[in-house]
Amino acid sequence: MQKILLCMAKLKGKAMQWIHADPSRIVQPLGTLLDGLAAAFESKISKAEIRRKLGARIWNVDEKFSLYYEEKTRLAREIHLDVDELLDGLIEGIPNAILRAQASIQCFEDPSKLVRAFADVRLPLKRSTGGKGTTAVGPGLDNAMTETRCFNCNYKGHWARDCQKPKREKGTCYHCGAKDHMVAQCTKRKDDIGNNFNAS
Repeated sequence: MQKILLCMAKLKGKAMQWIHADPSRIVQPLGTLLDGLAAAFESKISKAEIRRKLGARIWNVDEKFSLYYEEKTRLAREIHLDVDELLDGLIEGIPNAILRAQASIQCFEDPSKLVRAFADVRLPLKRSTGGKGTTAVGPGLDNAMTETRCFNCNYKGHWARDCQKPKREKGTCYHCGAKDHMVAQCTKRKDDIGNNFNAS
């Protein structure tokens, strides 16, 4: 009876309404009471549904790899997924093709080793505008990306394939597109405050 009373003290909301809806529930054995609670409130998800959730779960750009790993591992435990399948699922959920290939090449034997390898790796908050997917950024790579210079507009921080500016003919001025001079001698660049081509 003490155990039942302790259990009742922990109940709230709809569970409390359920137990008081039938006075005979209070005198039932604790095991029967808990089974009744589970039957009334536990949502049972099929293994097929959990597998679908596991396959659909990808590593998001706004989260650490460890959080992605923890959630996917929890789903895997519910269907008793073996280590090899879990590793495959973790790697398949990496949205960046280069990182996916690197993770596959490493042939990790344990998911925890994969987590350690990706501890400092993160995906950028913005997607590449060129439609090529996300670019992964790790420690030290932030500076490398800011030093990257576009051959189309001469602006730092992106590649020519991702450039949003109009395509510039090779050998022409980065700012006005004329063939008779380079951007350093461009008079329009000095007059134009907007600097449409972001030339430096």
